[in-house]
Amino acid sequence: MKKNKNHQSMNHHKWIIFLSFCLVVFSMNSLFSQSSVLGLRFNGQNVRSANATVMLPGKGGRNPQINIGDRLVSGTRLIIPSNTIVILRSPAGIQECSSTKGKTMEYTVSMTSKGENHTVRGAGAQVKSSVNKSVGYNYRVNNGRGTTSAARGTEFTFTDMSEGQNEQAFITTQEGTINIIDKVPIQIYGKNSATNKRGEPLTKAVSRLQSAGEEQYTSNDYPLKYADYAQAISQIGAEINSIEDPEERADNLLCLGDLYMDFEQPENAIDPFYQAMLIFEDYYGYDDLDTIEAQLSWAEALGYTGRKSEAIELLNNANQLLLELADWNIEDLEYIESLEYIDDEDNEAYDVICEELSEIYGLLGWVYEIAGDQATSDLYYLEMENECN
Repeated sequence: MKKNKNHQSMNHHKWIIFLSFCLVVFSMNSLFSQSSVLGLRFNGQNVRSANATVMLPGKGGRNPQINIGDRLVSGTRLIIPSNTIVILRSPAGIQECSSTKGKTMEYTVSMTSKGENHTVRGAGAQVKSSVNKSVGYNYRVNNGRGTTSAARGTEFTFTDMSEGQNEQAFITTQEGTINIIDKVPIQIYGKNSATNKRGEPLTKAVSRLQSAGEEQYTSNDYPLKYADYAQAISQIGAEINSIEDPEERADNLLCLGDLYMDFEQPENAIDPFYQAMLIFEDYYGYDDLDTIEAQLSWAEALGYTGRKSEAIELLNNANQLLLELADWNIEDLEYIESLEYIDDEDNEAYDVICEELSEIYGLLGWVYEIAGDQATSDLYYLEMENECN
């Protein structure tokens, strides 16, 4: 594996903006149930141990080998080579993780009080799920790019087919029914897709059910069209109260808040952003990037309405969390670069971590933009653009 990029070029600008505060050390939801390694296959043969990088959250350490019986705490990241299959047992069921395109893949499992979230990243990265916990428990698989399958008591396969900036996922159901949530762009005035204040496309979550025997679902980016902002705000606002799935509701609350911000009504954006943040924190954890993004959206809306002290506290909190996450991702990248069993031509493992680091830099840029420090903001935005190049 050869990338050898100097990841310390900014030294992260570890300043505390406006206020100093104490932060409780990450628990990474370690009090919740764990996953365990149920089986391993290498080149089609059952094995007891295999080359697959186990990266524990935070400063928990890294191991270049995975073994049957290993327990994975919440937040553990696995880097799985193309010729290796990892079979896991979680509190809700069994996951079989493998690549369908001969490339290294990334898998992450996170546990919260509401259930468990499984994320697969990398072109061809696949997880086959057999879910057996069906009451009062959330089981989700996503690709970290906008497509999610939520299931209770079913069997389904989720394959990430994203490459570069193009998000795509394939989903098939072998038994029962699943709920698929897909983020699609919004188009207003019949022009290009609407964007938020950071220039990112505004997306709305849409859902559909898929049952066993139905044709494969393929995510798409076909836009939803609205005549104007008033129509989009009215329709999306009316839909939110009837949405049962919490993630779909949170995604649409974020969308509604962004629409209000674009429409120069920040006072109306405060509550949607706050409600979205609470849902993400409840289901994904306080240190999840979706939670932090919602927190920053809330802080920006508060700042626009003159509630500066509240906004500053939120910015400081997000800044510290993001700096910790950036450090951990940099350490993971440097570790991946040192591995000999990952083919030099297979950059997928590096790229998926690098993309997350770029997203973190983008959020740090936004922290300082909201705070009014444009010079530092620009540096982070530049890191965001250059990190994976």
